[in-house]
Amino acid sequence: MPSQYGHWSGGILLRRILPLAAAMLASVALLGAAASSAAAEPVGLFIAGKKSEEKSKQPKFEAEKYTSTLGTKALTGFEFKAQWGNLQCNEFSLSGAISAATSEIKANQIFWPCTLAGLPTTILANGCQFELNVLNVGPPYVGTTDVVCPAGKAIEFTASIGSVTKCTLQILPQTGVEGVSFENTGTGSARAITVNYNLTAMKYAQVAGTGLGKCTAGEFTNGSFVVSDSLSATK
Repeated sequence: MPSQYGHWSGGILLRRILPLAAAMLASVALLGAAASSAAAEPVGLFIAGKKSEEKSKQPKFEAEKYTSTLGTKALTGFEFKAQWGNLQCNEFSLSGAISAATSEIKANQIFWPCTLAGLPTTILANGCQFELNVLNVGPPYVGTTDVVCPAGKAIEFTASIGSVTKCTLQILPQTGVEGVSFENTGTGSARAITVNYNLTAMKYAQVAGTGLGKCTAGEFTNGSFVVSDSLSATK
């Protein structure tokens, strides 16, 4: 190749092209995300019905359009009181979908960031989901919470000092935990459901870590879980 084109050859050419290509791909990704966000329209989500012996008239979660995507906005911080210490998270949110009127909604949950007994904490969902159930009561509406997990799994929060694990808190699979209330809010497509959790009998386990200050291992039934969020839908 003639010498005047030598500066475009081999690795030098790649080093000049790759940053430009990366920037172009990043721009495309951002535009795609913006378009996706702009395309998501609010869909009214609400509970309708009342206590009745007829199943078709009983309270159910409903949406203006199906299938719609579910999401939550935290109204308070998350706190779970356990024997070794409190689990505190800045964010607790749910994500899922609703495809028809139903008395139960199953959703993935996000806890982040969290501390356990004041220590930095890592979280593993392990495929577990929260299930919200509206009961044949009301209005006003009340319900229960289930924690549904694959066999042998639980939601795990592991507190450590440096690389030394002190305790792993496991929220165990369980059903019918009472202490949930629901309130319809807003109008039209802005309708949403405020979900208030005031749970005082959650099952959980502590797995002891190592060294001074590690937690006591065991299973307990007095976990206290308090949080409020706004459940809404988009399509």
